[in-house]
Amino acid sequence: MAAERDKMISELKKIVVPELRMSGFKGSFPHFRRIKKDKIDLMTYPIDDGQWFRYDGENVSENRYQSVAAEVLDHLYQAEEYWEHENYIS
Repeated sequence: MAAERDKMISELKKIVVPELRMSGFKGSFPHFRRIKKDKIDLMTYPIDDGQWFRYDGENVSENRYQSVAAEVLDHLYQAEEYWEHENYIS
C-alpha cells in the first residue's frame, strides 16, 4: 500500500503541482494556497492510506496513477470555475 501511495503522490507532483504553480498557488504537497486581494483559495489532497485513489482491480492499468492525476487536474479546473463565479462567498 505504501508503494501505491508513493506512486500516486509522485504522479500528482509531476502532473498537478506544476498546474497549481502556474495558477499562482504556493505551498507544498499536500497543502496549497493562493492568496488574492479579496480571498484565499485552498487546495489540499487528503492522504488516507491510499484509499482515496484506489480503483477496482478489474480495470487497473499501469497508467492508473497518471489517469487519476489527470482526473484530479480536471477537478482543479472545476474548482477554478467555482472560485471565479460571481456569487462565490468568501
